[in-house]
Amino acid sequence: MENKMRMFKRYKSNLPIDVRIDDVAVHEKDYLNDISLGGLSFKSKVPIQKNKIVEIIIPLTYPIFHSLGRVVWSRKEEDYYIIGLKFVIPKNEITVEAVGEICDIDEYKNEVYRKEGRILSSEDAAVEWLKAYIKEFKE
Repeated sequence: MENKMRMFKRYKSNLPIDVRIDDVAVHEKDYLNDISLGGLSFKSKVPIQKNKIVEIIIPLTYPIFHSLGRVVWSRKEEDYYIIGLKFVIPKNEITVEAVGEICDIDEYKNEVYRKEGRILSSEDAAVEWLKAYIKEFKE
């Protein structure tokens, strides 16, 4: 097997995402597995064909992250699929901001646990983080 170096560092996350093909939701709710400046992988209840172009929406970011990606791999795990995709337009300003924000949300989640002992889901951490920092974004 050929060993390929990744061009961009991947960051783990399990924020909810919307995945659409031809403006139709693939599934009611899917979740990120990881994200980088070049693409992402996500957990899906349904398989998606390689080379298919999909629209990705991450609603718990500000502004809401929208991007197109091409499916580059898919593998079955337990009762779901992990789908890997490459952004059609990688490493643009919006992608850089969204990846940074997703990392900030994960850091917030860990900080809340360390300081307060509260265990937050990624979704709850995102909602709290957005409420706390949304004013900074709007200024």
